[in-house]
Amino acid sequence: IYLDSPVRIGDDCLYGKDLLTKGRIEEIGLRSTRIRGRDRSITTIPNGEFANMHVVNLTRRDGILMNQTIGLRYETTSDQLRYVLATIRQMLRKHPRVSNQIGRVRAIGFGASALNVSVYAYVQTTKQYEFLEVQEDLILRIIEIVAEAGTALAFPSSTVYQSSDPGLDLGKQKHAERQVREWAAAGSLQSHGFHGDQSTSALTDEGR
Repeated sequence: IYLDSPVRIGDDCLYGKDLLTKGRIEEIGLRSTRIRGRDRSITTIPNGEFANMHVVNLTRRDGILMNQTIGLRYETTSDQLRYVLATIRQMLRKHPRVSNQIGRVRAIGFGASALNVSVYAYVQTTKQYEFLEVQEDLILRIIEIVAEAGTALAFPSSTVYQSSDPGLDLGKQKHAERQVREWAAAGSLQSHGFHGDQSTSALTDEGR
């Protein structure tokens, strides 16, 4: 640790299994290194073990990535989409805290309920709180650009297709009612059973 100096006192880093633990180096001793975590607790790691860990030094990065996906409503026209893409690119190029060397703004596909746009840019800071301030400003500007284009951000939705109900067939309805009245007038309505009598045969023939 002393020779390679992967971290120094005051550096923020990711360490541990799958690099999921974040902390700030508080002390590097002869035998162990002390790291203060987000919950303000102190973790002491033997230097031999720490030297074999994968450690990401966050303090030594030259920028912080903003990687956002914006969902536009499906009613957005192709020209509106082009306007949003071009204007966001222009805004990022002019922003004093965004790197002009690395970044992209691209339509990346069709989501479940939105046209997805990827905004990928590096904020020129190494401090997380400054990054969050700049990212907030960029998000607010993007919202304004979307509104200027006359479209809107999407929200989870579904499409319901409606069709007119043709209703009942009045001609067949009247035919059935007339037939039942005729059976009733002839006194044969109750005899339409399964006994093979003449009225049943008549019903069967007519039903054919």
